[in-house]
Amino acid sequence: MGTYYKNAEHIVNGRVGRKLDTFLYHEAKRELRRGEHLYAVVEFATHTAALCVDEDKEFYTFSKLLYPYTFYALSEYAHSRSV
Repeated sequence: MGTYYKNAEHIVNGRVGRKLDTFLYHEAKRELRRGEHLYAVVEFATHTAALCVDEDKEFYTFSKLLYPYTFYALSEYAHSRSV
């Protein structure tokens, strides 16, 4: 798949990034500010994962898992801390 943010809990807790007010991919892309990256965050029973979905193929591959997700925008600095 793609790039994951190391500490997804930081995103959910509001320490990093900002939550986007949509569940539609194309709308989330339009809400991004210059230099931001789009992440989809999913909370599993055992852990939370944040996947960078800047490319539509990454999002559509991820969405096939059929888990609920929330979109977040992360700055370039936060994105650079991804693995």
